[in-house]
Amino acid sequence: MENNFEKALDIISNTDLNEFQEKVNQVKKINIQKTIEILERDGKTDTPFYKSLLAVKDIDFEDYQKSLDAVKKMGLGVNKEVSQVYNQMSNSEISSKKNIFISYSHKDSKYLDRLKVHLKPLEKQGLIELWDDTRIQTGDLWKKEISIALENSVIAILLISADFLASDFIIENELPPLLNNVKDKGTTILPVILKVSRFDREKELSQFQALNPPSNPISSMDEHESELLWNKLALRIEELL
Repeated sequence: MENNFEKALDIISNTDLNEFQEKVNQVKKINIQKTIEILERDGKTDTPFYKSLLAVKDIDFEDYQKSLDAVKKMGLGVNKEVSQVYNQMSNSEISSKKNIFISYSHKDSKYLDRLKVHLKPLEKQGLIELWDDTRIQTGDLWKKEISIALENSVIAILLISADFLASDFIIENELPPLLNNVKDKGTTILPVILKVSRFDREKELSQFQALNPPSNPISSMDEHESELLWNKLALRIEELL
């Protein structure tokens, strides 16, 4: 512990301490080892970000905080190079937002749009980060983007319809990792029944309690009823945060 303390103290020299204190508070929330594993999996071991994480992975941040408190008393600052390490981290890596993956058929896009409207206030508050395939940009490796989003999600919303269940891509590429994440990471699955389908006869999916019964899909509701249901989903997500 003393050695870690000395290392932490040794890298401190001159920048804004209040700013760096905020960075330390943020980095305490990061699973550094997991981030390193993801970068290794994606072949990004030659990046400055990866090397920076390796440099700090063994630091005891409780000792680091102790060092910082001591330096504040001495009126010193913090090495800019260290500060840059934290500035390189993406928002998803340093925030406490809950990542939510939305799985849907493109034929049901109008329902996706309404769902996102109801969850927008939670996004604005910094509580959640929504991901669906509309976030994929031209030139992106789309399968890789989807794979990363699936891996990072702690909640998955499934917009169930016959088109959803007929999608080879959803059934073969999205559902298997989500179901594995339920077992391995405790990911929460929230099915929403959009249209009549064989959902209740799908053993793997029907084990998850749907927001509404298969006999009462959103497509059969009037606007007021459907808005109440979307609001119910938003409330359920708030409970999970």
